[in-house]
Amino acid sequence: MNSIIALCAQSYLQLKSNVKVLSICYLVLALGVLSIYVAAHSFNISPAVFTRDPISLLRAPLYTGLMSNVGILLWVSSAAVCLFSAYTFSRYSGRTNGFLLYAGYLTLWLVLDDMFLFHEELFPDYLGISQTLVILVYLLLFLVFFFKYLTYILESDFVLLLLACTFFAASLVCDFALPQRGMVHLVEDSFKLFGITTWLVYFCQASKFQLEILGLQAEK
Repeated sequence: MNSIIALCAQSYLQLKSNVKVLSICYLVLALGVLSIYVAAHSFNISPAVFTRDPISLLRAPLYTGLMSNVGILLWVSSAAVCLFSAYTFSRYSGRTNGFLLYAGYLTLWLVLDDMFLFHEELFPDYLGISQTLVILVYLLLFLVFFFKYLTYILESDFVLLLLACTFFAASLVCDFALPQRGMVHLVEDSFKLFGITTWLVYFCQASKFQLEILGLQAEK
């Protein structure tokens, strides 16, 4: 009986200590659900279009978008590694690691781009912004990252980052220079997947290196 009471007391304390973060998360989710309701009601769209899995909704084969989904998982993993490492670094050092933070936010944006087709459809088809212009902005963001954090990059296994960017460049060349039919899609998306995978490996290594530096500083 005492153990049950102790377990209930511990559960209450855990909920109490997490009530703030849970409240924020649930508020954001509630606003998201409300937005879906408003959009569905305003444009006469079934809520299922917003909520159900695309494969189930479209009655498509289970393997539909397989490579794209794997790529998104790898993008998310990269963003999570960078942002968590940046948080850990700032939490225990008292200063922000801009290198990991920039990489995390940049990767997070690329995740959203991949999921919601920002540069392929949203910007050119719905907002009237040229796809070429969007790609140039992305390249600018990459260049800012390289020049701003060149010291950090040169201290890391930078060849992995260069290799990842080479794969991305090859994918872009396929997208813009080759006719979009037949095996071109496989080649283009394969280059992209290899690039995302190398990107993940690089930032796992770079995050590990930054946290090891933090550990060495703590030991002094």
